[in-house]
Amino acid sequence: MILKISREFIDTFKINNDMNLLFYGPTGQGKTFMINCIAKELLDKNVNVVYQTAFTLCEVMEEQKFRRTEISNLKYSQLFSSDLLIVDDLGIEMTNSFTASGIFNIINKRLLGGKKTLISTNLSPKELSSTYTDRVFSRVFQKFIPIKFYGNDLRLKTNS
Repeated sequence: MILKISREFIDTFKINNDMNLLFYGPTGQGKTFMINCIAKELLDKNVNVVYQTAFTLCEVMEEQKFRRTEISNLKYSQLFSSDLLIVDDLGIEMTNSFTASGIFNIINKRLLGGKKTLISTNLSPKELSSTYTDRVFSRVFQKFIPIKFYGNDLRLKTNS
């Protein structure tokens, strides 16, 4: 099912502006691997893709707010202008009102502008709800297709 939805996301990327994906589940399930596969496929089709971990995303927001430079302005503007923004490991960043409102602002502006976003997180929907403001949580689950990854931790498997 995950592969089928991911393939549909890639195949209809330039047609279907309403499809955003939220990959969630425990560590070692292949979420980051899958988003990197999606990114590669879309880059091969000349789609402008920006990949950031949630931690780095917060660093970009902080640089833009407190140490504005030409480079920080460019990095920040790409969060809004890219065809696809990938936010990997949402929930690993230090969450406070600044980061929560910044993440909401980015997601909301991208949704309003018809730009696609793909998010991965180790947090469950309940944990997302308690970690972020209700505005962010409801926006994500209203406009994103949530896809749960489950199974054994693939990183712990040995080749025997």
